[in-house]
Amino acid sequence: MSLKELEITRKRLRLKLFAVLVIAAAFGFLAAALLFKFDAVMAIIAAIFITLFVYYHFKFKITKDFEHDLKERVLAQILISMNLKALKDELDENEFLEGKNNFPKTDILFNSYKICQAEFDSFNIKFYDVYLKDTNSSNTLFYGLFASSKFKKTLSMDKNSLDISNLKDIFGSDISYFISDNKILLYINSQGDSLSLNLKTPISNEGVDIFKFKSGINTVLELFKSF
Repeated sequence: MSLKELEITRKRLRLKLFAVLVIAAAFGFLAAALLFKFDAVMAIIAAIFITLFVYYHFKFKITKDFEHDLKERVLAQILISMNLKALKDELDENEFLEGKNNFPKTDILFNSYKICQAEFDSFNIKFYDVYLKDTNSSNTLFYGLFASSKFKKTLSMDKNSLDISNLKDIFGSDISYFISDNKILLYINSQGDSLSLNLKTPISNEGVDIFKFKSGINTVLELFKSF
């Protein structure tokens, strides 16, 4: 299903949910009217409860098929438009931690989500969403986009000379990197998924979430192509 078709479906479902909300509110109002002469407070509580119960009961039934694997379906279309490939390799936890000496190596919760990969004449790169949590303190250590790149030549550059100002304009200031002889690891701690989608999110190339995602990936690629 194309992005255009997904967007049409999304708008249609939102209209259905609005109709469900109106019906749920009508049931709530009816319950309040019947109970009001006995107990006004109970009538208000019952109205709120019935409205919310009816709405969320049918909301789940209406949206579950659409929201299931929505991110994967949208991401597949985005990658085609950007001439990128789906990523098959799982992220090795040790590879992520290689450039983060300040992160603990034990007692952590590590989750990763495969985004995409690309190969160019001088390097290849893989993108993941990563969530890292310290299980002892329950602190979130990292939640955002991780890029792992390998170059086909030795990088003759200062390990603190990478200009990431353009990335900070898109993702914020919490960005770091690690450079070895032929590798750059990029850590973008945005405190969220690089691409978050639900029924409220416009599904088009002009939508804020998709536009930001594509801009971010392209900016990373352009930065690495400059080496």
